[in-house]
Amino acid sequence: MAQLIAANEVLQNFPADDLHRRFHDYLDKLAVDFAFGKVGVLQEVAKAKKKPAEARAVIQIGIIIGGADGDFAKTEQAVVREACFTLDLPPDEFDL
Repeated sequence: MAQLIAANEVLQNFPADDLHRRFHDYLDKLAVDFAFGKVGVLQEVAKAKKKPAEARAVIQIGIIIGGADGDFAKTEQAVVREACFTLDLPPDEFDL
């Protein structure tokens, strides 16, 4: 999964160690309190709203992460769909 994220041309603009740290920080917050962690993640996601390429990259990365285990479950799709709404992107653009 880390290699797929590192290969994303939008994310290549960010230091890999910073992306790794942020990913794990949010993962920890979600593990402790999913509802509270999700609010924090969606606030971070919303920062890409005014940058269409970054906003689409966020959704694409969400899809990659959701399907990393070979099964992009309905619950995972719903979370990525919520990120689409946060970014004012139509979910059907991503087959969600």
